[in-house]
Amino acid sequence: YTNGDNDFSAQLARLQALGEKPDVIFISSYGSDIGVLIRALREVGIDSPVLGGDSYDDPALHENLGEKFGNEVYFVTHTWMGPEAHPDMPKFIELYQAMYDAPPDTSFVATGWDTIMLMAEAVKMAGSTEGDAVAKALEEGEFKLLTGDLSYKNAAEGHAPDKAAVLVELQGGKPAFLGWRRPSNPPAP
Repeated sequence: YTNGDNDFSAQLARLQALGEKPDVIFISSYGSDIGVLIRALREVGIDSPVLGGDSYDDPALHENLGEKFGNEVYFVTHTWMGPEAHPDMPKFIELYQAMYDAPPDTSFVATGWDTIMLMAEAVKMAGSTEGDAVAKALEEGEFKLLTGDLSYKNAAEGHAPDKAAVLVELQGGKPAFLGWRRPSNPPAP
């Protein structure tokens, strides 16, 4: 399908023609398309678990799916905005709310915070703002961040970040923390 389509009848017909219900359905998409696709699946009786990525980390999607359609939907994202993810998360949320007069609407605000804190820590470790020194500090450091522990120590493999992701399940349209997940053998970059 193409982003923005509203008619998924061809895709739904192919799934229904399988005879057996799929074990899982992976939908990689953005924005409102995800909700429309999941609703369409459920409306034709396909109740297989749906898996996705960080684009599912969107309160508008959760609200759109609601209690009726927002079940058996799982996604990985960058962090969880609760104490289960990190003991300092409630304090971060409190500070954010004081500054912006609203709670964070997505976990990406914590990711932004960590980006700044990561660079500040690397500069501190390097004792300099010189690029090579900061890069070396990033390469050698183990960083304890709000969004999880991070290391870039695999320089020989292209500096892919070694960081766990959060697994989330929608239960009645409400996100629930299932825990941190780190692949045991991530693919090469």
